[in-house]
Amino acid sequence: MDAKALLFDRTHILRFCRARKFDVVKIKTMLGDFAQWRADQNIDVLLDTWHWPRLDYFKTLYPHGAHKTDKLGRPLQIERPGVADLDAIFRDVPPDELIRNLSWQCEWFVYHVYPSCARTYNLPVDSTVQIFDLTDGNVGKMMSRQSLRLLKMGAKIAQDYYPETMGACYVVNAPMLFSALYAIVKGFLDERTRSKVRIIGSNYQAVLLEAIDADNLPAFLGGNCTCSHVQGGCMVSGAGPWNDYVTVNREIKHKRELEEAKTEELKT
Repeated sequence: MDAKALLFDRTHILRFCRARKFDVVKIKTMLGDFAQWRADQNIDVLLDTWHWPRLDYFKTLYPHGAHKTDKLGRPLQIERPGVADLDAIFRDVPPDELIRNLSWQCEWFVYHVYPSCARTYNLPVDSTVQIFDLTDGNVGKMMSRQSLRLLKMGAKIAQDYYPETMGACYVVNAPMLFSALYAIVKGFLDERTRSKVRIIGSNYQAVLLEAIDADNLPAFLGGNCTCSHVQGGCMVSGAGPWNDYVTVNREIKHKRELEEAKTEELKT
């Protein structure tokens, strides 16, 4: 695949430019590698064709999900590795499926979630705010060879193929031993990514609430939201403006627009 054939707008291009500090040669190389990866992995059709039968089960093993936005309109991606059942994940979930699902998630954020948030708030939204809750985390298991291998593979996809999509990252309830794990993990991360990571212990609520409205932050992180209308609460509700939109041929459309268009079509 030629890089010129990629479905890019100026925001996409700018991400790659920032990631390579506007070095034209490095940008061309990065885009070429990205184009080849998309062709090899058939990424262009992933958003419309990927369905993972294990997803609901995986979410019980590794609670995570998109949930509302910060004060800048950026979507929150909340993950709870502290309570993850790592043994079951490595026993029951093939690594290639995890990576495929991560690729789908990156596509979903870039082509659906960010445009939905941008249109809803009339703000430039092109990145995610990630929150990792390490409550009850077993650092020893997180440092296993299998865990670090998956982390490294995930970091490569995010940084090489979806650069500059992490606007901020908060690691909360980090145990004292986490510093040993992060010393390894940060070796997978580029300098710009590392600069966006804040590692906080148990006194994190004020930091999060400075960036996120209390009504958008789950109660288990110090906010007011419980998503009590959904069994499983905030981690499975998927609450956010992206639910009001659909993506048609990589173009975002509000559901109301489609309903109005359908009504007009019926009139004629």
